[in-house]
Amino acid sequence: LSVTAWAEMASTKVKSQQQNPRADSYRYAVTPGGEDPKKGKKKKSKKENLDELKQELEMDEHKVPIEELYARLGSDPSMGLTSQRAKEILERDGPNALTPPPTTPEWVKFCKLLFGVLS
Repeated sequence: LSVTAWAEMASTKVKSQQQNPRADSYRYAVTPGGEDPKKGKKKKSKKENLDELKQELEMDEHKVPIEELYARLGSDPSMGLTSQRAKEILERDGPNALTPPPTTPEWVKFCKLLFGVLS
């Protein structure tokens, strides 16, 4: 990439973030058309919500040159993220943690055991 192309790409990203500050968020990325699903829409059925979640995402991080990837992520290969950038990402996306899987309550396990033996 030339310096002018890189500067143009960076200014385009800054302009899009000024127009829509949530442009980097996950919800924005997976929502068709880029609009926020909470604004002015009726509730969807469970089936429609599942279909929306199952859609394909366009990812090209594995295809772009490493310098462009660093620019997209706002990172430096030798220093990593700045503490300010890391704080911004944490506030925007939340902590990098998995939600625990749902567990079966103990009383349900007991009932299954009790009624399973009697039948």
